[in-house]
Amino acid sequence: MTPHLNSLQRIRRAQGHPKIKLPNGHSADITHTGHVITKSRLQLTNVLCVPMFKFNLLSVSKLIKDNRCMAIFFEKFCIIQDLHTRTLKGIGKEKESLYYLLTQGW
Repeated sequence: MTPHLNSLQRIRRAQGHPKIKLPNGHSADITHTGHVITKSRLQLTNVLCVPMFKFNLLSVSKLIKDNRCMAIFFEKFCIIQDLHTRTLKGIGKEKESLYYLLTQGW
């Protein structure tokens, strides 16, 4: 999920999508969907654009399925590796119980 429409490729206007509930309790519309390719070449399909959201939010399950990779979580960081070659695809750093993808670039 991203608030930045310009981060998306293959953009489509969202139709029939429900509103999402924001962390502050308010609801927000999903305006568009599209694909994202990060600087580290991770690909995400059917990313939701929610302009009222303030951050990029990543589904680990979707990331793993879309990229045939694995994520290994440690106390202060996580790594994302190609499932077959074990090539490093991304690193995340834990801050306040969230993991921030350092190599995302979107």
